[in-house]
Amino acid sequence: MCSLNNGGCDQYCKVDHRDIICSCTTGYKLGDDGKSCVAEDTYPCGKRPGFRAKRSLPEEVESPTNHTDGSKLNETASSADSAPISNNIQPEEVLPDLSLDDLDDDYNPNERIVGGKDCRFGECPWQAVLLSEDNEPFCGGTILSKQFILTAAHCINQTKYIKVIVGEMNTQRKEAGEAIHIVDKIIIHPKFVRLTYDFDIAVIKLKEAINYTDNIIPACLPDPDFAEEVLMKEREAMVSGFGRLHERGAQATKLQKLNVPYVSRQTCKESSKFSITDNMFCAGYDKEVKDACQGDSGGPHVTPYKDTYFVTGIVSWGEGCAQQGKYGVYTKVSKLNKWLKGVLKRHQ
Repeated sequence: MCSLNNGGCDQYCKVDHRDIICSCTTGYKLGDDGKSCVAEDTYPCGKRPGFRAKRSLPEEVESPTNHTDGSKLNETASSADSAPISNNIQPEEVLPDLSLDDLDDDYNPNERIVGGKDCRFGECPWQAVLLSEDNEPFCGGTILSKQFILTAAHCINQTKYIKVIVGEMNTQRKEAGEAIHIVDKIIIHPKFVRLTYDFDIAVIKLKEAINYTDNIIPACLPDPDFAEEVLMKEREAMVSGFGRLHERGAQATKLQKLNVPYVSRQTCKESSKFSITDNMFCAGYDKEVKDACQGDSGGPHVTPYKDTYFVTGIVSWGEGCAQQGKYGVYTKVSKLNKWLKGVLKRHQ
């Protein structure tokens, strides 16, 4: 019954004694019709109120902005001048060395948007950007809540410091509402494998809460069944980031977005000489020059359903950028949902 048009439900559907029961994700309540989901918050997850209202704002280029330094990773605080102790990788989840020297030259885990378009105001409001100590964007992330950012495990330990910026649309100017956040904690999946990028998922907890605006809004975290039975059966999803505009090309200065179709698991496996585990999936084009690329790693893969966007993947790795017959490989968030929700609950 739920397999047919999701039972008519806006979001979650289950069958109880042959009756369809609809329900909603956090921040929504079930409507009087028993099927629709009505937002309870001013800025509910997965919505884009600013995009509709301000979709044609002109882009201006100004001088680069200076970003303040963040907290140092892998250092325990012993005084007020030290990095916060919680900025460490969690001790029970030791971060491995992420050197890629022993991988094939064609294997580019941090090269993951080619052929995309500029994100307009409010179009990609869940985008977070990880900045290095040199204030350079090196990976992306997805805003899950006011405290937490979802990213790829392989993005961690690539730089001495990590800061997180939200509301960023153009690295050459400062947008209204753009905000830098200091990292409080970083938790990577304990089973992350550096050679295969299996379990390529990490959570960043911010020291101060994010202030939501029309251009800073979290993506919804879906239940696994809804993600796999409904969202990942949609035709396409959207990825975004500040990665390179083409392989070994210039870094994007404006936030890019790209719609990418889902790829069948069989096609995905047959396209790669590397292992595609159960925690991964493919998306993209086999012939068109469109893909995620360098610098997009860790960023959002979100799928819309009834005008609400849910996080379905994390930009993980690929064999080059937009190479013919190759696809982008993403961390399958639904497979790691239990771990992820556990982390969010424990570290609130």
